[in-house]
Amino acid sequence: MSGAKPLTPLELVGLGTDFEVLAKYAQNRGYRNVGKSSLRLGIDSIRATPLKSTIERILTQTGWNKKEVQSHSKISAHAKRKKATKEVTSSFYIITHTGFKNILLETPHALNQSSNYTKYKLTIYGLSQPNKPLSSTTIEELQRLLKRLEVIEVDICLDSTNALNLEALRAFGMIDTHFTTAYLHNPKGLSYITKLCYYDKQAKDHLKDTLYRLELTCTTRGKIGALFVPFDEVKEILNTL
Repeated sequence: MSGAKPLTPLELVGLGTDFEVLAKYAQNRGYRNVGKSSLRLGIDSIRATPLKSTIERILTQTGWNKKEVQSHSKISAHAKRKKATKEVTSSFYIITHTGFKNILLETPHALNQSSNYTKYKLTIYGLSQPNKPLSSTTIEELQRLLKRLEVIEVDICLDSTNALNLEALRAFGMIDTHFTTAYLHNPKGLSYITKLCYYDKQAKDHLKDTLYRLELTCTTRGKIGALFVPFDEVKEILNTL
């Protein structure tokens, strides 16, 4: 695969064809605030809760490194807060041979306090970054990891060069704003989409071009290539923009 065109994150999880249908639906809606060609859909994060023994076996077989989250890292505040509230007891990165380290490995206290089988919460994040596309070699490494895991959650990202209609999302519940990011937890009337997050991605990531992102956290269950995605609920969100 190394000499071929790198896969997209959607193709990595086996949802490329399915999302083409959803993208066409989005582009043909004629939104007031979103140009037909300006809305892009992708997968930004993938979450799983593997056994500790599974992860240790993968690390042994691949030779990847596990490194504790340090205080100077971008997610240190996130990790410190969870440790302070005893939500997690440890936080690590998995670093692959290509240097990809957007794999967060946490030991959740609640998952393990009454179990003899220690589980991690594993998050692969930052998969859809317009300024940092994944290389084919990194994709190969992530496939090696993902084929061993059962995914429980994905973040679908909707990127637009125009600001989205945030006010319309209030139909799904109360919006909380933290600095420049807007959150909506447990949106009303939706069973599988558990959180909405909207922000100015250009400002957050210092991008050259204007970009706004809406992330939909979706509950799912299954192996890569056979994941359930709540397309009807995604369409319901799209219809409000």
